[in-house]
Amino acid sequence: MSKPETMMIDEVKYIRADAAPNLAKPKVPHAYPVGENVFVRTVTMHFTGHLEAVTDGELLLSSAAWIADSGRFSSALHSGALSEVEPYPDGPVVVPRGAIIDVSVWQHDLPRTAK
Repeated sequence: MSKPETMMIDEVKYIRADAAPNLAKPKVPHAYPVGENVFVRTVTMHFTGHLEAVTDGELLLSSAAWIADSGRFSSALHSGALSEVEPYPDGPVVVPRGAIIDVSVWQHDLPRTAK
């Protein structure tokens, strides 16, 4: 015998979560530029990398680097010059979306040499 998909409680109709999979886990919309190089500022750190994917909770970066010191932020975004860079080894870097302050398109080559 199958379970009913809906039930009434106090004249309110409820739908079982497993009967409506799109309601069980909503997609979180985003405006992140997937497929672009980015500069990510979080509450504690800064990163550059190629934005491979966005999940409900994280950004996935390849060719990533921790930017220990960007120098003047506006100058770094315009010129691509960074004061201190610590590249990650090859492989993905996961950045939690809850820690992000902002994401900017990085219109320069990604830094891959320690500086």
